[in-house]
Amino acid sequence: MDDTSNQEAYDRIARIAQEVFDMPVVLITFMDGHRQWFKSHLGTDRRENTPDQSFCRVPIATGKTTVVENALGDDRFCGLNDVVDGPGLRFYAGAPLMTHDGFAVGTLCLFDIKQRSFAPEQVRMLEDLAALVMIQVKSDRDIGRVDPLTRLPNRIQFLLSLQDMVRADPGRTCWIVLVDVIDNRNANDVIGALGIDFYNEQVRHAATILKRHLPGNTVYHVGGAYLAFMLDGAQDTPHALIEQLDTDLREPLVTSRGIPSALNPCFGIRSAGLMEMSSPDVLRTVLSAAREARLSERLFATYNSDHDDAQKRMYSLLSDLPEALRSQKQLYLVYQPRIDVASRRCIAAEALLRWNHPIWGPVSPAELFPLVDKTGLIHEVTDWVMRNVLRQIAAWKAAGIDLTVSFNISSKNLFEDDLVSRLSEVLDATGVDPKRLEIEVVEDMNLDNSHIAFSRLSAIRDLGITVAIDDFGSGYSNLAYLLSLPATTLKIDRSLVAQALTDHNAAVTVPTVIKLGHDLGYHMVAEGVELPETFEQLRQWGCDEVQGYLFGRPMEPKAFESWLAASNKALLASA
Repeated sequence: MDDTSNQEAYDRIARIAQEVFDMPVVLITFMDGHRQWFKSHLGTDRRENTPDQSFCRVPIATGKTTVVENALGDDRFCGLNDVVDGPGLRFYAGAPLMTHDGFAVGTLCLFDIKQRSFAPEQVRMLEDLAALVMIQVKSDRDIGRVDPLTRLPNRIQFLLSLQDMVRADPGRTCWIVLVDVIDNRNANDVIGALGIDFYNEQVRHAATILKRHLPGNTVYHVGGAYLAFMLDGAQDTPHALIEQLDTDLREPLVTSRGIPSALNPCFGIRSAGLMEMSSPDVLRTVLSAAREARLSERLFATYNSDHDDAQKRMYSLLSDLPEALRSQKQLYLVYQPRIDVASRRCIAAEALLRWNHPIWGPVSPAELFPLVDKTGLIHEVTDWVMRNVLRQIAAWKAAGIDLTVSFNISSKNLFEDDLVSRLSEVLDATGVDPKRLEIEVVEDMNLDNSHIAFSRLSAIRDLGITVAIDDFGSGYSNLAYLLSLPATTLKIDRSLVAQALTDHNAAVTVPTVIKLGHDLGYHMVAEGVELPETFEQLRQWGCDEVQGYLFGRPMEPKAFESWLAASNKALLASA
């Protein structure tokens, strides 16, 4: 219960009581710790009282309706402030609000400053109205605690049930099982093709099967296509039950629309004691186990604290990233040289984002940014990189260093309506020649045949910025990219380049890609060059530009400037 529940319903019941009993003051009250607060308060502006000064402490303590015809003559109430001083209450009748398990949580009560009598039939009417209040309380509670789709208790009720178990039996342990009914990797396609009702019907079907197998247990709908239940911890691991549930859940079903379907469940399980059950984090842990089962294509996975620690670390990093974006000390850029093969001169650099977390220390981009790419934070991260890259280009230009600098954007950035205008604004603000900026886009199926993404890249090209396809050959490698994406540079992925001297397939693929790229008008760049022999082979194959540890690791701006000066000096000496 709280003050935000359906207020009008409570006021209506209070108005009925006021009219039926012809009472000047009617209250619907609840006891909350050391406070009695008034859900409805007709005839008074007061909103709360202290239990020691309350008439209602008696019906709440006894669980029985209390009628006081003259408070001055009742030893229990004659000393209360409201009796001795203003408003000088004399009459009181209060019916307790009883929960289904026999606890009094508040009252429906009547007050008058006159002495009054109260007949037995009036007592029954007051108790009936109090019962109506509790029906409304249950309705309000169900609105917040029952899922409207399945009519099962929801996530909030699941956590409250765990807390109730802890209070009732602190030494108890239990098995918590979460069922991931539908593979979310396919859920969007299902919803897009057949509608949300089809998806919902599958979840309801799964809930029916679980309730059939668990007649003495509560099944909870804790979100999306996730169902959960609890088993006595004294039992053996619930593997046999899970296998039976899996068998029944996978049975083909025909939906109400006549469409045949079959579920693809997986399960996350864990044993939980007092400390685990009292934590709201417990649900996340079984969800983590279910996701592990899904990714590993197993029927179930048991919660693993090591895996969970990694998840919590990732969550912590994502939670801290907004602050890092505001800070001047955590995020920074490093620059890796890009070398012209013919002259061996550094003609460009790739900007790479780094994060030195105040607690975790250096954070690997491979650890963080694939997840960032799936969140709304990618917008802010890209903006941060964009601004700082262009400021660095301007600073280097002022210092006599004229280089092209590239940085990566996510495919998600290409679906932002204001991406091009933001780029244009920062170019104007820094005064950077657009030709000195290159945008790298990683191969992504989301871009395949996307007119929005292609038009966005064309608009970027129209600003004078060059566009590169990054990591070509890392997995997706759709030839349609090379034929239609408005890019001018093609960067061959390091995984192919590293094997160019040792693997026959790579030794055939790399020169083929270089030739194909040239024939299509691309400037060809090879990433991950670490050996002189690799560089020489790429030179013979006609690659235009290389990047890798052979020439320089990613460096902070000052270190990069020193490296560049030393490199230019060495080239002059060898000329």
